[in-house]
Amino acid sequence: MRPLFEISRSSSCGAGVRLEVTGPLISLAAGCALDLLVLARQDVRLMATDMVHFEATHRADEFADGAAIASFLAKNEGRIEVVPTTIGQLALPELKRQLAAGERVSMPQDLGELSITNFVISIRQANPGDPMLVLMEDDWL
Repeated sequence: MRPLFEISRSSSCGAGVRLEVTGPLISLAAGCALDLLVLARQDVRLMATDMVHFEATHRADEFADGAAIASFLAKNEGRIEVVPTTIGQLALPELKRQLAAGERVSMPQDLGELSITNFVISIRQANPGDPMLVLMEDDWL
């Protein structure tokens, strides 16, 4: 089995899947290490759920790590897929409305984590053999 991360961009291995949660993104941003994520082989799909993307970027103008994450995601939008989820479809319209109206966005607890759980369940049903690495904060589980 080949390692998930390597400098070489060539690969004969099947595609893997990787998900980021806001907590690890914040930690990597604080350590100026977000670019480590894009060192994954090109056949490894880098993904963030719609809710994780929103959580990580909607207050980018208020926090240095949020600005770094928003810039990183924008710079790598061709490499990091934003995956729509049922949780995002239910929650994002109201959250985006609040943001557009200049209101403080009222984020229900654990929406990012729930969106990842939603995505993992759906991908396990559709592609049960695809390998997956999920980055999450260990204190949440």
